[in-house]
Amino acid sequence: MRVYVDCDDVVAETARHLIDLRRRGGGWAPEFGQMFDFDLHRSLRLGDEEYRVFMEKAHEPEELAALEEVPGACETLRAWRTDGIEPFIVTGRPACAHAATLEWLERRGLAGIPLLMVDKYNRRLGAETAGVEVVPFASLSSFGFDLAVDDAPQALDLLAASGFCPFVVFDRPWNRTYNPDVPRVPDWRGLDAYVRGRA
Repeated sequence: MRVYVDCDDVVAETARHLIDLRRRGGGWAPEFGQMFDFDLHRSLRLGDEEYRVFMEKAHEPEELAALEEVPGACETLRAWRTDGIEPFIVTGRPACAHAATLEWLERRGLAGIPLLMVDKYNRRLGAETAGVEVVPFASLSSFGFDLAVDDAPQALDLLAASGFCPFVVFDRPWNRTYNPDVPRVPDWRGLDAYVRGRA
């Protein structure tokens, strides 16, 4: 079984770190449980130029290195590989974040899990990075995924429109009103049970 696993806020606690980063910079930020909008312009009250500067800072290697793991994520991913389930880490981060993302995964015992940099959000952050391919979202259909898990409504909409595999919603405050007909998992224990039930 081959599984598309989103990186930010499914494997790494990115939103919590962005809230902290915003506060460290002296800006207003909500509590995590009140972060009801995936659009950081609105949820962190950022103007266009503020957003650009903030996102460049958020993708610096030292900021990415400081991300915490979503509880249970890395242990479960390691167990899946042992048991013949094939996870792929799929991220909408820009190409310039590839090395830092790979290092973060390797430090947590996830070396060898494929990392796909995917154009999910049409963001243009940083320069192109030599040797790093950014995969168009439509090209994911060629990877033969049996299941996808994501948290971002925009990415979930792309999964729904593409139809290349079934998908589940990883529960987060900003997706609580997402299509109730789509299966939802509350955490990694729930995701593990869901995946193993389909394997």
